Amino acid sequence: MDTLELRCGGTQVHIDRFGAMFTAEFTVNGQRVNPLFRPAWHGNFMDDAFLNGLQGDFLCAPFGARPESAAAFADEWKPCIEQAAPDAFAHGYPAHHVWDVADAREQEATLRLMTHPRFSSITRRIVCAPDGSVQVTDTLIPSADFEMPLGLHPIFTLPEAAGQAELLLPEYAFAATFPAAVDASSIFVQNAQTGARTVACLDGTTCDVTRLPLTRDTEELLMLCNVADGSVTLRNRPQGCYITLSWDARLLPNCLLWLSNRGRTFAPWNGQNLCLGIEPIAAAFDLGEDVSSHDNPLRRKDVCTSLPFKKGVPFVLTHSLQVSAE
Repeated sequence: MDTLELRCGGTQVHIDRFGAMFTAEFTVNGQRVNPLFRPAWHGNFMDDAFLNGLQGDFLCAPFGARPESAAAFADEWKPCIEQAAPDAFAHGYPAHHVWDVADAREQEATLRLMTHPRFSSITRRIVCAPDGSVQVTDTLIPSADFEMPLGLHPIFTLPEAAGQAELLLPEYAFAATFPAAVDASSIFVQNAQTGARTVACLDGTTCDVTRLPLTRDTEELLMLCNVADGSVTLRNRPQGCYITLSWDARLLPNCLLWLSNRGRTFAPWNGQNLCLGIEPIAAAFDLGEDVSSHDNPLRRKDVCTSLPFKKGVPFVLTHSLQVSAE
């Protein structure tokens, strides 16, 4: 069995053993709402196993991967990237492997991964709760003492028309743009400290990333550093609902926003993909284990970019998804 289904009231959760990724359907005002992203190519892109299975919500341990080259990055980032070892997987080992089913019931399931090179076991418990929410607990058992960037990777659907979704963000110390062009289509000024409503663009204009989709085709990353509260709400006007992601900001104190706004023109994106990653992290963007675990420009600004793990001591992450009517 490669997929599992959970049900409780008007909520249904679909879990794939690949990456322990899940999507969910909620009932709002009698209508079915599917807030988590499943790409148009899902199950039909055999060139890349990860992209073929990509969907919904998953764990990244470690979070990110070192770029192949530091040449295009801002000067202050080049040394830490050049000195970093390469990462084996773009989104961390768990997201690229098939998990075992440890327990499956009508309203909850537990998946387990026993083959991670740094953790003796990782379990993901997903509960379809009576209040209609989806509750997730990830428990990691380290097999040694080490530091590692960690993150959650929920991805959400967006309406087709520009500005029809609104992001309600927590307070944060500052927002940082990626220190290189994310894609050839990227329009944000790179390596800038900014605010989410006034991101400077290369043409001299500004973008408000709390109103989505953006009016221009682009691919961007924006990192909210040192958030005051682990809660982000996405208002989807055409669906008539609010989707709230909640997590423990004491453990994952930053939030990386991935804006896939029809920017990537190559397969399987093909200039048509619209989605929003709302990714709670303790990491330096998605630059990989070595960059995040050692000295880097964000760490010098008192931003947490990795977490300490102790051999045999369980590390527990919790997060939830809740949908409500406007």
